[in-house]
Amino acid sequence: MLYTENVDAGWFVLQKKLSLFALPLVIGTSERISKKQFENILKIFIASCLVVSIICICHGLYYYCFHNDISYLHPLALTSIMNIDRIYFAIYLSFCILILSYFLINYWSNYSLQLKIFFLIVIIYFLAYIVFLGAKTNLAITLFLLSTAGLFSYLRRKKNMMGISAIMLLFIVT
Repeated sequence: MLYTENVDAGWFVLQKKLSLFALPLVIGTSERISKKQFENILKIFIASCLVVSIICICHGLYYYCFHNDISYLHPLALTSIMNIDRIYFAIYLSFCILILSYFLINYWSNYSLQLKIFFLIVIIYFLAYIVFLGAKTNLAITLFLLSTAGLFSYLRRKKNMMGISAIMLLFIVT
């Protein structure tokens, strides 16, 4: 803040960076949470990203339908209502996809058919939203992680230790 001429922008950037410092501090000093509580926090994160993405689309469609302004559906303006950069939001959506995949892989037998279908629809929706945001690198990394996680899960269930070792070696080398 000492070297900036635009104090408002400086405070905004500082606010974003401060959360990166404060969150680990709060989590590290808090009481340990159970696995169930942690999974509930992850589900709330997924639900909030789903709601935010729907709000952003509705906002863009509102301006398109009632004001004949298609610029609000542009990837750079789509997330502007939430004051978040499109790339950051795409990263959040990628994290949601990986969380949903984790739930599907680990709790497949516990979930009803309707819930499995809902999770898959949300994954496809998030993937499409990432494409719409124009975050191509993010999409490529997400698809790579999804395919690797799926392969790893398949090999783990088949008890194929040679395949698991090959995947681990591939990650170490790259």
